[in-house]
Amino acid sequence: MSRQVTLALFAVVVIAQLFIPMREVWKSQELIEQSDTYKFRLRPVDPIDPLRGRYVRLDFADRVYKFGEPTSWDSGTDIYVVLKTDEDGFAVPDTVLSEIPGNGPFVIAKMSRRLLNARKITINYPFERFYMDEDKAQNAEMILRSMSDSTVVYAEVAIAPDGQGLLKDVLVNGIPIQDVVE
Repeated sequence: MSRQVTLALFAVVVIAQLFIPMREVWKSQELIEQSDTYKFRLRPVDPIDPLRGRYVRLDFADRVYKFGEPTSWDSGTDIYVVLKTDEDGFAVPDTVLSEIPGNGPFVIAKMSRRLLNARKITINYPFERFYMDEDKAQNAEMILRSMSDSTVVYAEVAIAPDGQGLLKDVLVNGIPIQDVVE
């Protein structure tokens, strides 16, 4: 193989390695800019992932959905959570469907388990991890565990019309958690 062909292949590989991550960043930014933002109530926990580092695991307050009739869905099933906004301005599940809904804002999630004769399910949202600097994540955990019940902790999530959701920020009484930690 000639030197020119080798250099050309090397250039293609380098461009691909730069393009793919940049495309993902661009897609995420586009989703945030072109989507509606919803607030979800949280109960944060701070575990450690040995491969990805510290993060705040987001435990959503309204993640159990009650059905009138039993469901036979299996754990891991894709579900479509149609959202409504409660009187305090937080997103809560209005309906959970097995097919893409015809109207209303919705987010694609997974069913994690059935409860009480399959009349309740637990929803796993795709945006349940908030990554922070390792020192800040540990401080965030300590601050969040010591807060009173009157503290309002919530996630701001951009949700596109196709149901894709992306976590924008975690806030404590309206203040970004990054600022609270500092």
